[in-house]
Amino acid sequence: MTLRFATLLLLAGALASHAHAQSLSTTPTDHSLDESAIPGPQGDAIRLGHRLATNTRALAGEYVGNGLACTSCHIDGGTRPYASPWQGIVGVFPEYSARSARVETLGDRINGCFERSMNGKPMPLDDARMIALQSYMAWLSYKVPTGVDGPGRGFA
Repeated sequence: MTLRFATLLLLAGALASHAHAQSLSTTPTDHSLDESAIPGPQGDAIRLGHRLATNTRALAGEYVGNGLACTSCHIDGGTRPYASPWQGIVGVFPEYSARSARVETLGDRINGCFERSMNGKPMPLDDARMIALQSYMAWLSYKVPTGVDGPGRGFA
């Protein structure tokens, strides 16, 4: 297990623990991505993940084979219900995928998007950008209890 992956697991665990004390009534908003709200390396990773989600081709072009960004499907930075939102997503992975007929990690699932939706290739799971995408998803998930689907999971 790499140090980056272990850090992500610790971040997800801390955020999930915090989720039990919170309601699902609000979602983090763009203004709370500010450095003063989330300082240090953790905040830097979360902000990079947000930028990657919205500007995927420019920041991870070697893994993207078309003009799509993550937010082409995961609308409003992955926060819009029924547009495959990311709230709660870290707490339901690893998860069985009927498409691949195996249990997949969140990184595997993200790479599935890179390969299928973006007609690209998988990003290494220990790449700082992969960690950043998962950090952003964990930040979005902080109010959703582990094992519970976030509001509006999937597509309508």
